[in-house]
Amino acid sequence: MELIELLKDSLKLLRTKPKVFIPKFVTTALYTICILALMKITLELNELATGFMFADRATIIQLAGLALLTLIFLIFIYFIDLLTYAMYPSIVSDYHNKKKISLRNALREALGSWLVLIVLGITISVMAVFIIIPFGIFMTLVWENLYLMLFLLLLTLAIILVFAMLVFFVIPVAVIEKGGFTRTFRDSFKLSFKHRWSVLGINLVFLFLTLLTLAIGMLSGFQGSAGYLAIALFVLVRFVQAMVYTYISVVNPYFFIKIKTH
Repeated sequence: MELIELLKDSLKLLRTKPKVFIPKFVTTALYTICILALMKITLELNELATGFMFADRATIIQLAGLALLTLIFLIFIYFIDLLTYAMYPSIVSDYHNKKKISLRNALREALGSWLVLIVLGITISVMAVFIIIPFGIFMTLVWENLYLMLFLLLLTLAIILVFAMLVFFVIPVAVIEKGGFTRTFRDSFKLSFKHRWSVLGINLVFLFLTLLTLAIGMLSGFQGSAGYLAIALFVLVRFVQAMVYTYISVVNPYFFIKIKTH
């Protein structure tokens, strides 16, 4: 199956059934509100620490408490985000079988795979910690050596790519085939190895789109002194990212369904 054909078919689904954007738009809105709130709290705490703002002990405790609650809520949204990601296998399956797309039914099907989603979410979090922390430490140590920096960056991206390939089919297998925990991960690994070159190609596209949207997001942060304009730009970028991530969420199960029906 042609990679270009798969990407085009996924775009067609998004164009003809725009309501499939809703799950990712909801989680993006929640993420955006929390991030903006956390940024505001962080700025206020920074002003307190640098002496630009004065407050009593109760205010400081309150700000710290709000920061902690916001971080906890972000973790909760992270798992909600995984749940919405797991809605797309049902959505794509219904579209492929020419059935009416039901977001409610897709959510019900996603909830049926809650154990796999929790394990996958924890695994991704652990992987992120073991990749990001060493990466940050080593980048600080080799900051003045361009070649070492590029090597570390490419090595980190390669590790992320291999991990993404291994778990590529986990959610489609769990939701569509309703496999048990062990079978789901085993079948995902087998399918990824069997279709490794196609999976590699798709993940390279995903990696490019993700890095591009992250870069755009970072550029929007440089407008911080513009006040409300910066906030509006940040929100706009977040929803552009939501559209890209929706596309990624559709391509993944679409590929699984195509190889299962051929």
